[in-house]
Amino acid sequence: MCTNPTECAPCTNRMGALEKSIRGFAETSNKEVVKPELGTNFDSLTEVYDFYNLYSWEHGFEIRYGESRLNPEKKEDHAGNCVCRCSGKLL
Repeated sequence: MCTNPTECAPCTNRMGALEKSIRGFAETSNKEVVKPELGTNFDSLTEVYDFYNLYSWEHGFEIRYGESRLNPEKKEDHAGNCVCRCSGKLL
């Protein structure tokens, strides 16, 4: 099992979270295309960004990439996150 998402190969036989949401929207009469659920798994930070970017667009806010942490041994990105575009700003 891969523990670092930046090093994992995508699961070709697994449907991604965004694809699941779009297919679910097509099969129901929900007003939301993307509905985040606890326990959703993603293959990459890019997949996370695409999923929550569509969600944020539906709900009237923007997201951006947040800070990433470096793996001390490999000196490369170990983990990253997506945050609200206004995160860390005084309004």
